[in-house]
Amino acid sequence: QTCALPGWDGPVTASGVVNSYHGGSGSPAAGATSITVASATGLRTSARALRAGDLVLIMQMQDGTTPANAGQHEYAQIISIASNVLTLNRTLTNTYVQNVTTNLVRTFQVVYVPQYSQATLSGAVNADRWTINTTTGVGSGGIVAMDVAGSLALTGSIDVSGAGFRGGAGTNGTGNRAGGLFNDGNYVFAPAAANGAIKGEGTAGTPIQVFNGTATPVNYAALLTQGYAAGAGGQAAQGNAGGGGNDGEPIAGNNQYNSGGGGGSNGGAGGQGGFSWSFQNDAGGRGAAAITASATRVVLGGGGGAGASNNNGNANAVTVWPPTDNATTRPAPPATGTVNGADGPVSVSGASGGGIVLIRTGTLTGGGTISANGYTAYNTSGGSEGAGAGGAGGSVVVLVGNATSGALTINANGGKGGYSNYFDHGPGGGGGGGVVIRNFTTGTVNNAGGVQGNDGCCGGGQGNGSPKVDGSVAGGTGASSTAGGSATGVQGGASCLPAITVTKSTTTPTITAATGATASYSINLSNSGGAASNVFMMDATLPPGWLYTGATAPTFAYNPAPPPAANSNASGAETTSAAAPGALPVASVTSANSVTAVSLRPAASAPGVTPTTGNNTVTFGSFYLPQNGSITVSFVATIPDTATVGVYHNPAGVIFLDPTRTTTAARMVSPLTNVTANRTAIGYSPNTTYASGATANVAGSNYSGLVAGPTTENVTLLPDLSVTKSTNTPTFTLGATSLSYVIVGRNNGRPIADQIYATTQATDQSATTIVSSSPTITDTLPSGMTLTALTNSPTPTWACTPNASSTTFTCSANSAVFPMAASTNLVNVTATVSVSSAACPGPQINSATITTAAIGDAVPSNNTGTVTTPINCNVNLTVTKTNGQTTVTAGGTTSYTVTFASLGPATGDGAVVRDTPSSGLSCTVASCTAAGTGVCPASGLWPNLLSAG
Repeated sequence: QTCALPGWDGPVTASGVVNSYHGGSGSPAAGATSITVASATGLRTSARALRAGDLVLIMQMQDGTTPANAGQHEYAQIISIASNVLTLNRTLTNTYVQNVTTNLVRTFQVVYVPQYSQATLSGAVNADRWTINTTTGVGSGGIVAMDVAGSLALTGSIDVSGAGFRGGAGTNGTGNRAGGLFNDGNYVFAPAAANGAIKGEGTAGTPIQVFNGTATPVNYAALLTQGYAAGAGGQAAQGNAGGGGNDGEPIAGNNQYNSGGGGGSNGGAGGQGGFSWSFQNDAGGRGAAAITASATRVVLGGGGGAGASNNNGNANAVTVWPPTDNATTRPAPPATGTVNGADGPVSVSGASGGGIVLIRTGTLTGGGTISANGYTAYNTSGGSEGAGAGGAGGSVVVLVGNATSGALTINANGGKGGYSNYFDHGPGGGGGGGVVIRNFTTGTVNNAGGVQGNDGCCGGGQGNGSPKVDGSVAGGTGASSTAGGSATGVQGGASCLPAITVTKSTTTPTITAATGATASYSINLSNSGGAASNVFMMDATLPPGWLYTGATAPTFAYNPAPPPAANSNASGAETTSAAAPGALPVASVTSANSVTAVSLRPAASAPGVTPTTGNNTVTFGSFYLPQNGSITVSFVATIPDTATVGVYHNPAGVIFLDPTRTTTAARMVSPLTNVTANRTAIGYSPNTTYASGATANVAGSNYSGLVAGPTTENVTLLPDLSVTKSTNTPTFTLGATSLSYVIVGRNNGRPIADQIYATTQATDQSATTIVSSSPTITDTLPSGMTLTALTNSPTPTWACTPNASSTTFTCSANSAVFPMAASTNLVNVTATVSVSSAACPGPQINSATITTAAIGDAVPSNNTGTVTTPINCNVNLTVTKTNGQTTVTAGGTTSYTVTFASLGPATGDGAVVRDTPSSGLSCTVASCTAAGTGVCPASGLWPNLLSAG
């Protein structure tokens, strides 16, 4: 689905001509992304310069090569204009051709289609009538097309009756046509020496002269030879144009055996023209065959063929156009002449067909009228002549997106055939009924074929049973469908309302710095619906104390991409480019939730609204955001040093101009989804439903700032909890004084407000832990150490407890520890331990660990404090010896007591002791007694004590 810019042209009370028409140029092929027009500033009375952003209808109006191509159309949006070249937002589905030369007529036009937000039609809306410039061959007009994103209240009328293809011009001549037959289908027609009559205008071409409501027919002699390849004369229909009435005796009758013209067609076939005079042969123009229409192909009503005339010497005059006889069944004319509105040869002209009405709207109300009737042909005046045929009804397509109420009346009747003014002269055939396509069943549709004319009218000779139809035939009933359908290309605004999704991300998800920190964000707007104007992206409130410091230039992405450079349209109005899509209507912003003063501004390289440095509220705008387009703005915010530890959720939202607004005020809307899902629960816009037309809520989504929302924008300010440990004894000797450890727990980083999220950080966070609700420090003593004393400060915020064996202790805080100020000590602990030989040989490493935060820690390496204590574990052996005597007697005995001891701190296991007696001493008896944990030598080691040594 391809969309344009729904509601861009705002609300309107419409009347008159609402479209502008731009004849085509060249031959843009299917698949092309640009199209050339003869003039981007508009043609004729409805002139309006095209702008980038406009919705346009492209329609092949005529195709003399392949008439079935006529009526094919599609919608597109202009994204840039360079001179008369329009660059479109999509590739063309159809091929279009503009070529009006000699006998070939192929025309297409580009019609500006207003994109109303809401429309009231209480008066009369109409169109410039279809015409082709006699010099350039550029055709334009005949169409009313409008797109209403919201509601359309139609209590007045839309009238394109007679605005379609024109009838063949009535001429007067007394010429003969050598070799001609009364039933010739096609032949070269010479207006100056006419024999027979000229065909009408239709999908297959334009004859050299057509009747357009003026006394002087429109003459294409300077541009065309005939307008139809096989000739402009003859009873055969061409496309949906009726055939001309032939002379009943073309070779030698001096064009006096006049027959009637054939009716133009659309959904219903045109009626045949009446017989020729005197011969009463079937020389009348043939009615055109019915056209098969659809939502992708509709045509102007075909013009009626002219009746043959030879002796009307009156001067051409037109006083009333169209003829006022609009009764469904034409009454019998009076016996004497009446004012008919036309005189002279022009009175036998064929009549114009109805135009085209294309309406797409969100809702439709009111009991108004849409008319696309074919015009009725004049009753002939002056001499005794054949009469012209009625024009066919036009085409009406009304597609409603949501709801329809009221009794809308749609008329697309065929025009009635003209009365001939003498008996046995051919009356005109009736025009075929038009085409009505809609997607609802309420209201009334009138698309009958026009009734045929009679002979013997209006003071002419009445005889031979006149008035009678004399071979003329009524037009066929038109086609009507309630199946709806969808045109090719850009869809209606009601089904193309913007669908903007807001996403937000950060490139700084984790902040470890305790001071001087900044956070970087990017907000992206992505639109999958119709284009939106006056788009503002915003963060209603940054976290408390966080301040906007600057943004990079917005980056834009489109699919498909717009032109690489700015292009001005012919009038020098708005421009647009990839770098500056804000060239379309924008608004000024007065606060985060109030936008006023819709205005136009020139293209610029930056948004029209940016935040002020140092502001806590961030708003960027105004942007134009097309379908499949996205805008990203990146910015930086400073984080105050006082910001507490935690995960900061930060929402983002969008507001844009309501495409269904009913007043010119800048009513802003925002997607319903997540409109209040931000920290402060303030919606980005009070309007989450459309003002008119659409019944659904505004589609798309704001970006949630709640806990349950996305996390791509979360910025976490990490804590820095630390612990240090030291000892009062650098080296400890077993058996010496006690050993004491000192542990200090600290908040080394930014402040911590609480163990759970505060409302200043994010809403609804009560179950999410920042740090433990009971911060702890744990210490497990090394082997050989036992806790003998444990103190801490402060109390009672902190309490330290040893385990049963006094080998581990834990210090825990209660909730009173919060808030934790930045860069402050939390607790001081002193632990005194005894050291046993089990601690040897050392050194002993002792660590204390503080619990880390649930969200992480800025410096994990300082969550543990460690001290290494060398222990003096060397052996200390002593020996003492005594015999308790001061003298000994030779030959006698004495006993020695030798005590070997280990004073620690290490054991003397495996020690070798030795006693060597002096000369003259001899050991005879020895014994060993162990004390404490000492062990005597094994018995096998004793013999060396029982020697003379």
